[in-house]
Amino acid sequence: MKLRKWISLIKWKMKTGYRRSQEQATLGVMPDYGFSNKGMRISTVSAGKTAEKYGFREGDIVVKIGDHPILDLISYMSAMQNFNVGDQVNMIVVRDGSQLVATIKFV
Repeated sequence: MKLRKWISLIKWKMKTGYRRSQEQATLGVMPDYGFSNKGMRISTVSAGKTAEKYGFREGDIVVKIGDHPILDLISYMSAMQNFNVGDQVNMIVVRDGSQLVATIKFV
């Protein structure tokens, strides 16, 4: 798409108040960027977000979200693009060597 068309689209969205009908989901965590094993280890949990609501903790390792296996930070980010606020999914996390299964609803 040419730059002029993009600019026109942006102006239209600003003028009309256009907004996506669904907001993309987040867990509300900061990943541990230095983690190199399987999964995505949580470094920080944000107050009032989905992860805190469902009791996730620093050090938990997310290994599956819905049907998406989480192999690393990139697969985590890719999986999260498939969910919107209000979606309900099963998640598998590893805490202290044990797998925990939780059904969560993104807030």
